Amino acid sequence: MNLFKIHTGIRQVGLGYGMPVWYIDCGPGLNLTPEDVAKKLIGVGVQKGQWVVVRDGLREKGIGVLAQGLKYLGLRLEVEAKGSEVAPGWFTAVDRWVVWWTPKGVFNLGGLRPRQDIILYQEGDSLGPFLETTKGTLGERGIVGIDIDTKFALTHNLRVYRSDNSL
Repeated sequence: MNLFKIHTGIRQVGLGYGMPVWYIDCGPGLNLTPEDVAKKLIGVGVQKGQWVVVRDGLREKGIGVLAQGLKYLGLRLEVEAKGSEVAPGWFTAVDRWVVWWTPKGVFNLGGLRPRQDIILYQEGDSLGPFLETTKGTLGERGIVGIDIDTKFALTHNLRVYRSDNSL
């Protein structure tokens, strides 16, 4: 799998908002096995019970093995995915999913779990299709980077995140 960077930060979106986490940013960089990525995490100080967030890695070869390995090590795992990506077979190995909504997306939003997973809308497309296509979703719904009034958020049961932390 391609690893761009491992670093710490404070979660800016999703159900883990405000929590310190370890980020695994996938992308052009080192080509490592899942075992090597786990060793790097341990080498930089990750400890049992801490949250690890994998970003932009759903299409990386070996990501499912990494997810299962991190769970075995006692880490809590959150994965960010684009709505245009197919939900993987190892979906349930992840503690929390953050799915970035896309029009005509193929991610199985019906698999999202209440109070555990979230689908996020980011400004750009019309908000109407997001509200319509996600209203039956069991997972939480949120919007990022859009100022809306409190009544609108209450009416549509939306979480509101002011900062942008997209893929």
